[in-house]
Order: sequence, then C-alpha cells, then structure tokens
Amino acid sequence: MKKFIMFFFFLLIPLTVESLEISSGSLNQNYSGIKNVSSLILTGTMDARDFRFIRDSLQVNYLDISGITITQWSGKYGTISNCNILYPANTIPQGAFEIDTNLLSIILPNNILVIDTQAFEGTSLTSIIIPESVKSIGVSSFLDCNSLTSISIPNSVTSVKGAAFMHCYSLQSVVLGSGLTSIGSSAFNSDNVVSVVNNSSLNVTNLFPDVTSDIKEVNVSAPPKIYYDLRGNRCIPEKGVYICIQGNVTTKVLINK
Repeated sequence: MKKFIMFFFFLLIPLTVESLEISSGSLNQNYSGIKNVSSLILTGTMDARDFRFIRDSLQVNYLDISGITITQWSGKYGTISNCNILYPANTIPQGAFEIDTNLLSIILPNNILVIDTQAFEGTSLTSIIIPESVKSIGVSSFLDCNSLTSISIPNSVTSVKGAAFMHCYSLQSVVLGSGLTSIGSSAFNSDNVVSVVNNSSLNVTNLFPDVTSDIKEVNVSAPPKIYYDLRGNRCIPEKGVYICIQGNVTTKVLINK
C-alpha cells in the first residue's frame, strides 16, 4: 500500500526526483549537486542545518522526510539566522520552511512531537497530514499558507498555539481532535471556513464566528433530530456538526459545546 501511495505521490511530478540517505548536518556539505531537483526523498537523520539548506538553497516542490529522524542540534547556523539556540529532537524546527513558496507538499515523519514556531509560514502547501505523534502546533506555524484548503488536527495534539493557521484564506474545512486542551488567540483566523468538526471538549464558537453565527446553544449529548437556524434553514445533526440545507446549497456548521 505504501509503495502505491508513493507511486501516486510522484506520478504527477514531471521534474527531477532524487532519493538520498543522509546524516545530520551533511546535506549542505555532501549533496550540493541536488540544487535543481524538484522532488526529494530523504532517509536517515537530519537537523536544523539541513532544513535551512533545503529552504534557502533548493527549490523543492515535493518533499518526503517520512523516513527521517530529526536530531537535536545547537548553534548559529540553523533555521534561525545568527542565533545560537537549541533545536530539539523530534521537532520540525522553528522557521524550517518559512516563506518557502516552492514547497507544495510534504510527508512528515511519524515520530515528531512538535511543529515549532513559523515552521511552514508562507509556504504554498495545499494540504498536509499531521502525524498522530504530534503533541503541539506552534505559534504562526502555518500562518499565511494561502493555498491550504483543509486541516485535520489529530487526537494526539493537546495545544494549537496562537495564529497557527491565521490568514489561511483558502482554508474551508477544519477537524479538531479530541485531545485538544488549549487553542491560542486567532489560531484559525480565516473568514472562509465553512465546515468545522469539533471532537474536543473546548468551546470554539469564538474562533469560527462566521460558521457558528446562526447556531444557538444546543445540548450535544442529545441534539434535536431536526434544527432550524436563525435564517430558517433546515439542519440535521451529524458527527458534531449540523448539515444545513438552503435551497440547493448544503453547508456544515458547528454544534456548540
């Protein structure tokens, strides 16, 4: 099954594909000849220095690091310029792909714990699968990802920091996992979200005002079989949202908790 997925993943890619096994900090030193590849598969280990090289020196559109283990590193030449800081293991480093508009798609390792501050800010990602291992999504980690259309927060995530998905103007669908205990200010500041599935115990009405503006408080444990919003549209509860029908248009709106 994985081979089929990978085949399909690269079937639509017309440009150069390169597959490399690397060790932490070696990408810039030993593989400078890959600067023209559009699709890159990496295995082995890597740290903040390698992320910086990909971001600043390559023009990769499709990146597969599912076979990578991210190791700890401390120094000035990581993803944050001229700052001597510690980059933790099993973490997508802060600023890892910041403003890398070449990046369209990425497959992440299933052992990462944190997506750090501004990790994917300003990229051209259209979608991303966040692994079930992730516990925290950092401040502004997906800020200004204007091509991102949907996001599903896995049940493993306990915290989504402020502005994490702010100004993602194409974002229409959001799924919130059951493990969420905190969501920061303006984490989902987007006017175009039309579908929200909230599996957490948090009240997120204020985060999606346009989605929930027509929905009254209801008893989630026993929602009515049929509900009419303030505009008189007929709505039916289904898996944490109401399916609302207005003429020939069907939309989903959040059931408040």
